Amino acid sequence: MAKILSGKEVAAALNSRLQARAAALAEQGVLPTLAIVRVGEREDDLSYERGAMKRCGTVGVAVRPFVLPADVRQDELLSVIRQINEDPAIHGCLLFRPLPKHLDERAVCEALRPEKDVDCITSGSLAAVFSGQGAGYPPCTAQAVLEILDHFGCELRGKRVTVVGRSLVVGKPVSMMLLGRHATVTICHTRTADLPGQCRQAEILVAAAGKAGVIGKEHVSPGQVVVDVGINWDAAAGRLRGDVDFEQADFSLLTLSGAWARERAPYMRPLVPGDQGTSTVRGASSVQTSPFMALLAPNADETHGDVYGFALCYSGSFAASVHVDQQFMARAQIGIQPFNFCWTLDAGASFQTPEAYLVYAPDGLGGMSRQFHALVHRHITNSRYANTERPLLVNNWEATYFQFDEEKLLSLARCAKDVGIDLFVLDDGWFGHRDDDHSSLG
Repeated sequence: MAKILSGKEVAAALNSRLQARAAALAEQGVLPTLAIVRVGEREDDLSYERGAMKRCGTVGVAVRPFVLPADVRQDELLSVIRQINEDPAIHGCLLFRPLPKHLDERAVCEALRPEKDVDCITSGSLAAVFSGQGAGYPPCTAQAVLEILDHFGCELRGKRVTVVGRSLVVGKPVSMMLLGRHATVTICHTRTADLPGQCRQAEILVAAAGKAGVIGKEHVSPGQVVVDVGINWDAAAGRLRGDVDFEQADFSLLTLSGAWARERAPYMRPLVPGDQGTSTVRGASSVQTSPFMALLAPNADETHGDVYGFALCYSGSFAASVHVDQQFMARAQIGIQPFNFCWTLDAGASFQTPEAYLVYAPDGLGGMSRQFHALVHRHITNSRYANTERPLLVNNWEATYFQFDEEKLLSLARCAKDVGIDLFVLDDGWFGHRDDDHSSLG
């Protein structure tokens, strides 16, 4: 199973280092300060500004916002840029773009001094990336690629690196930066002949084409390091996707098994070639072997990541399995246990198979649970009861276990009535005679 190079882990380590550097500068009387220039009130700019201010506050960097109206004149905006250039207490500047159409954005960008250009918006900063000399900073995404590789100990010297993408924002700059670290770099794009073959030869693959799912299993090889830079909106799925389409077998399998007092204990393991899953031949499913399984994408947790859930509406013997073939494609199935299953049908009779439920959630196990809940509520539960207020009940098994007699039950029922409980269930805990509809289980 692939190892995920988590950007979250890198960000935490980077924050720690930056906090130490900011504290060291503070001891010398220097307060690292970032100027943020925003024109207008675009919601995406406001959101980015809040995030930037929060991150700066985390590491000890001060922020000086320069907020201008959407109809600001060119000369007024250039005056703010000159003020930032000439202020020695401001060490960097972040200009939100795109600017309103009546402004000459290129002229505004070029007016900023490269040494204060933290977003690589000036020609001087970009030239420094390509030449290895001069002031300025590389584009943040390109720098992030190197930060990730360094954090996880990926040696670059002499390594074969393929970069898929040729933009001035990521593809070209990160290629130059990798060359500067003595990597052997191949630049490709979506029109490269035999792109899968070029990618498979790389020891490190950087996907920065800006096209969702452009890198698939045919582009990668065992042992490769793959950095996915892409951020693409998938309208069909209603979520963000990267440039890399993870192999469909690169999932973990979650099943539920348990016993009394520890029902639904989760067990998770990575998928491997062949068949795996959960099943029972005892004649009944239960908390000991639940007719359920889920497939979790890499890095999925309670609140994030792709999860596929499978459940069978059946209380008999069942089988739930996932087969991973030689192409590392995963196929899931769930249904009646075929072993020793026999059902004789008389002429004209029919047999209705139990229903299997499949849900998908992009927001982790919690999202999967909510999807199952909505599915059952809207489509499985009898419509007469789905939106009807249910009676409150008390079950004596949970209240008393084996320690009860007639007087204790009557007392419990009276108290339940006094506090407004509608239904009292006399439950023997399934230890009685369950041979008709009028005994045991209340």
